[in-house]
Amino acid sequence: MRIIYSNLWDDYTLTESQEDANYLAENTQDIRLTEVWRTSTASATTISIDAGTGATITCDCAAIVNHNFTSSALTFVQASTAATFVPTALSASVTYRGDLMLVFFASGAYRYWRFNFSDTSNGDGYYEVGRLVLGTYLQVSPSSIVEFPEAHPRTDVASFGLTNQLYSDEGIGYKTYDYKFEYVSNAMKSSIETMWGSVGMFKPIIFVNYDTTYSEVPPIYCSIVNPIEFKHRPFDRWDFNLSLRECD
Repeated sequence: MRIIYSNLWDDYTLTESQEDANYLAENTQDIRLTEVWRTSTASATTISIDAGTGATITCDCAAIVNHNFTSSALTFVQASTAATFVPTALSASVTYRGDLMLVFFASGAYRYWRFNFSDTSNGDGYYEVGRLVLGTYLQVSPSSIVEFPEAHPRTDVASFGLTNQLYSDEGIGYKTYDYKFEYVSNAMKSSIETMWGSVGMFKPIIFVNYDTTYSEVPPIYCSIVNPIEFKHRPFDRWDFNLSLRECD
């Protein structure tokens, strides 16, 4: 199990090769997926950040959330010591998925990082992305107990009249998960506390149930919805729960 909670993409000025003036690239730094960046054409596009003179950004994962790419898209996260990205010191392909695209790669520290998009089959006439994520991940060990609930609530509002007629406003569906972790070490407890202190219940994370296999339980863009409480166990081990709600 992996958690991506520190999105370094949000900390730097963006340089994009193109954008629609009504859908700015800075929207990829907004935690709300409905705030999107849209390009002006459906041609090859890059968007990059610069750590600044003498500085580097250390990353080992990246994600693209809420996009309009097709399965033919070629998407890469790249890093370099030069603004031209020549040479390209790191290039990791981001495998297509319909909602949340995710890649893990060997950790690297470079001044320049970028996303590189090309999708010749895209019929929309533009590329659209809600959120870009670039940073490091937390490996949760041990994983949670095998059994966990996956609920599918909705935001519908419904009521019944005196004659049993249904009056309703259609909302949207989302998923929730409740995980239980047992016999966690002091070191792992400290890492979870650091994560909790950084995001609380106000900032979304990406939670990955299976490290690199996503067909059964896909990674989700979600928020923690209940306070984390640690229960002390013998031999200085800890139990805790993690309640997650998918968010847009």
